[in-house]
Amino acid sequence: MTRTKIEEESKKKSISFKVDSNIYNKEAILGAAYLFLDKIYVFLEKKDKDSFLVNFKIKKGVEDSLSSIKGDFFNELVNQELRSEISRQNSDFRKYIVEAALFSAVYGQGEAEEDIAKTKKYTDLEDTSYEDDPLGIAVPWEEK
Repeated sequence: MTRTKIEEESKKKSISFKVDSNIYNKEAILGAAYLFLDKIYVFLEKKDKDSFLVNFKIKKGVEDSLSSIKGDFFNELVNQELRSEISRQNSDFRKYIVEAALFSAVYGQGEAEEDIAKTKKYTDLEDTSYEDDPLGIAVPWEEK
């Protein structure tokens, strides 16, 4: 980049670009935008069914260049999209944890202890230590 191009870029106060909504969902875009609210004003617009128009306007006193902020924004988009995907994948597991917590709250600690006692009957964990290997898991492959 030439020196004049860098100087022109540093004088810019706003930048607009498209974000593909087929790659990044709306929640990821909003999450990424939220993290930059201390540096820039963010304007989002649904351009068409496949994209969002993002407009950044830099706040007074911010020294970062808009191209640097844009790059950081796209990095954060990847982060937010990944978090969103992991959240979707783990939704059944989170639902199970909440149901188990509510079940024990409703039925009380006594019944939960009874369930634990029933489970221990099948596992015999009280009589074993970490050194025991009833399933032969610690046996090397060559010896099997």
